[in-house]
Amino acid sequence: MFKVKLIFLSVKEDSTPFWSYRWTDWNGIDEIDGIVVEWKDKEQSQLDHDNIDLKVLYVLVAETQDCTNNKYRCNSCENYFAEPDDGDCPYCGSTIWIK
Repeated sequence: MFKVKLIFLSVKEDSTPFWSYRWTDWNGIDEIDGIVVEWKDKEQSQLDHDNIDLKVLYVLVAETQDCTNNKYRCNSCENYFAEPDDGDCPYCGSTIWIK
């Protein structure tokens, strides 16, 4: 199992850029293109649902992490990870996790 960090470039009505990101699961076998398209659609749907005036233009894969041998679990985002990042969850930054 892998974690994939997707970065979204959106623009506001006045063409101001807005960057956001999301970590998602990837099995390492399926084509990554399908996951990127799926999450782009989900992100745009969520923005539309929340009446946020942003249009998602691009999505790119910024980072992948192998989660096969992870031994920590974050109590906030419930993701598993190998080692804390300066004492914090590398996905959400929470300091509350268990081994």
